[in-house]
Amino acid sequence: MKFCFLVIFMIHQLFHWQMIMYYNIFLHDFGDKKCLEILSSISKANGNEKDAVVTIFIIEHVILPNHALSNWQSHAFDLVMAMSLDDARERTQNEHEQLLNKSGFKLIQIYLIQSPDSIIDAVIVHLLKNLKSSL
Repeated sequence: MKFCFLVIFMIHQLFHWQMIMYYNIFLHDFGDKKCLEILSSISKANGNEKDAVVTIFIIEHVILPNHALSNWQSHAFDLVMAMSLDDARERTQNEHEQLLNKSGFKLIQIYLIQSPDSIIDAVIVHLLKNLKSSL
């Protein structure tokens, strides 16, 4: 999904139009190579934005490094994915960050919510100058 609206609740881009894309639990269906293709395509398709920062929110299971209670659910989903789809799996926070970096995105933050899912907030790297100039 692709949205464009005035963001007034995010500190990094107050009162500026910003394109936001929302993706719900799709990275775990694919291996790293396919995920890099998908994320790189998203980055390239939106790389021509001149006056906006393109933000993506990805809802995914994230295996947290701090042995959080919700990790057991993410590990269980990881086993299910491994048995049902070829090369599918849940990823750690570091693995998500590496995928984003390699595909032209910068991880801003991972928001933990009260479920095994987390919200991954990232922006296209070469558009970060727009973000920095608006601060």
